[in-house]
Amino acid sequence: MRLKARHGYCAGSLILLALSVLSFYPNRDCGWIDVVEGRLIVQERGIPAGDPLSFATHDSPRLLHHLWLSDIVFHLIDARFGFTGLRALVPLMAFLFGIALLLFFATLGFDPLESTVLALAVFAVSMDRFRVRPHLFSMVFLFLAFAVLYRRWHDPRPRDMLALFGMSALWMNLHTEAIIFPATVSLMVIADIAVPLYKKRLDGRHGRLCLLAVALWLGVLCTPHHYEKIAFAIGSKPLQRYIMEYESPLRHLFDKRFPMAVFPVASALLLGFAMYKRKLSPVFIVAALPFLYLSIRHMRFIYMAGIPLGLALAPFVDSLRAAKAYRAALLLLGAAIVAFVLMMRLPDFSATIVSPRQDADPNWFPVEAVAFMKSRGIEGRIFVAERMITQWSSYLLYERYPRCTTFLDCRHVNADTDIRFGEFFQIYRGAATQTRLLDTYHVEYLLVDNDFVFHPDERDRWTVLHRDRLASVWKRVR
Repeated sequence: MRLKARHGYCAGSLILLALSVLSFYPNRDCGWIDVVEGRLIVQERGIPAGDPLSFATHDSPRLLHHLWLSDIVFHLIDARFGFTGLRALVPLMAFLFGIALLLFFATLGFDPLESTVLALAVFAVSMDRFRVRPHLFSMVFLFLAFAVLYRRWHDPRPRDMLALFGMSALWMNLHTEAIIFPATVSLMVIADIAVPLYKKRLDGRHGRLCLLAVALWLGVLCTPHHYEKIAFAIGSKPLQRYIMEYESPLRHLFDKRFPMAVFPVASALLLGFAMYKRKLSPVFIVAALPFLYLSIRHMRFIYMAGIPLGLALAPFVDSLRAAKAYRAALLLLGAAIVAFVLMMRLPDFSATIVSPRQDADPNWFPVEAVAFMKSRGIEGRIFVAERMITQWSSYLLYERYPRCTTFLDCRHVNADTDIRFGEFFQIYRGAATQTRLLDTYHVEYLLVDNDFVFHPDERDRWTVLHRDRLASVWKRVR
């Protein structure tokens, strides 16, 4: 029986590996900036003060500390293998994410087929998150950490605490999202000891659980600037309203992204049903609710709905197995999910086969315009603007920093730079303040898309040097 289960998990792993390979395609995200940050940290042997990449926010608080280790890893891979190496990292991390999902669902008591189908479901709705970004590490660590935690929850031992402490410390240095792990575990511990504490029936296990929570918090404190990182993780970020990944999945119930909207809704309904039937302990309810909330609140956390989904289904799995068509239905569902992933990913992957070393998607980034700027030796203060707000800036900085600096880049949506974004849109949309702002920041060149608008008083001060179907480059003439 154990051998058959091993074969089942191997088959599931191979399916996930095959689907992970499809995540190798030209970059369409602002992971370029993480490489640039890594260069800065390595060159200066520490996190630079201020913001040397931007001429508009040079004196702003440090933005690099919350991803410092990921930035270094990305820089080292880029220095050795180029950005193509980072693109190859994405399918590797996608595969590890799939393995972590399998381990998580197996820990909850699902058999190989059930674990594979559930892992495929979470994998499919998370495909949009497979990008050259540090959150890849959080996706893997989240399910891996909870797989270890649930396996040892009823009898935590010192070696388990040590393993989770080390995992928490490494995770926090890679990505600040790690803060959610000790926070959730602390709530679980409180829920677990509340009734025994009231009845004065605490035992040694409850003491070990408290030590586990303390160990996890010590883990997240094992990082430079830990107080800044915690404040960053829980602080308000008003500029995220401009970014699609911070939208609620529920906004996509009636468009082509509807599977992403249905997934957290289904998890919420199943969790509500399990709570109504009193199938879940308070500990598991407390464990599920934060992730359910985040997956419904923000598109970027959609993968977290896998935790409430697994916890909600686990109590019913024995009764489901008694149904005659249960296994056939699982196979059919798994096949449908695989077909969905292939339909969504094959077009991009096919283009990659034709041009495997095309790192930047030329339909997404101003590849021709930046190549022109490099050939002409253009450098200085560049105002970069496009419909995605800051992604072009990140690409330009990757290719031209320190010869060029920009007004804003994609890091600033996670910082309190609301005033700068207001100025950004005043320049981009040709407001009456456009001339004053361009003069104030001593902007020398513009790299803008075709939606950029000059104020009537400003147009004659600029001459176009390059124009293509995606972008144009302008130089100040007076």
